[in-house]
Amino acid sequence: MLQTHIALKIFLEDIKQTLLPRYAAREAENVAFELLRHFWGITRTDVLLNKALENPVENELLVALAAIQQGVPLQYALSTAYFSDLELFVNHSVLIPRPETEELVCWIHETLAGLPQPTVMDIGTGSGCIALAIKKLIPSANVYGMDVSVTAIAVAKRNAQQNNLAVNFLQGDFLYDDTFEYPKADALISNPPYIPLTEKNLVSESVWRYEPHLALFTTSQDPLIFYRKIAEKATELLKPGGWILVETNENNNEEVVKLFLEAHLKNVEYKKDMQDKKRMVRAQYV
Repeated sequence: MLQTHIALKIFLEDIKQTLLPRYAAREAENVAFELLRHFWGITRTDVLLNKALENPVENELLVALAAIQQGVPLQYALSTAYFSDLELFVNHSVLIPRPETEELVCWIHETLAGLPQPTVMDIGTGSGCIALAIKKLIPSANVYGMDVSVTAIAVAKRNAQQNNLAVNFLQGDFLYDDTFEYPKADALISNPPYIPLTEKNLVSESVWRYEPHLALFTTSQDPLIFYRKIAEKATELLKPGGWILVETNENNNEEVVKLFLEAHLKNVEYKKDMQDKKRMVRAQYV
């Protein structure tokens, strides 16, 4: 990797070999490609054509490789994550956006289809990924994102500016601060903390070591505390006919459905993700 002119396939293989102690072969190759794409804009076609790369050694690449070899997730090593056609800045203050959350975004988009100018509130916005994706899909929407973390809100605002999307981000404690004046919304959406601390041992090491525990785990003895609060505030936050759409832990999805039914919400249903896991719930305030 000290050459100044190297064929892409050779360079890709060099990076892959560096990563093999940390990753299986297929994953190492994917991570190696993502590094090439990030630092040089390389495409799969470029690799297949085995184009030459000039001056491939770059200090930032070596720093990223060192971090990855220590177990840092790729997205944090690059400070970049891709989500729903957005390029986002991420750091340890926010969760790495997941593909299954993109599926929630699609369900939100489908639910709001036909509304000319919907108002959307995203609770626990983190990096802003859901709120920003909705704004990009529905430019006429009035989108708000809220998070208890000051540093997460800073990341979300940076991502809004980076992607030229006008989303209103608010810092506040949804669970315990009732002084905020929220706009009446057509949709209240959330991917809240839903992993009980008792299940911490079920989470991969790279997740619990590097991702923010505030956004991962429920500190309350009640693992459904966020869903309970969302249901409780439905009459206050939603317009009549408005929707709640949330991501859930696959292990408590049915409990969230039951909770929403007990709160007298209507049209309550769950949705499976592409891995055939019950990961989303939708309900309507009528």
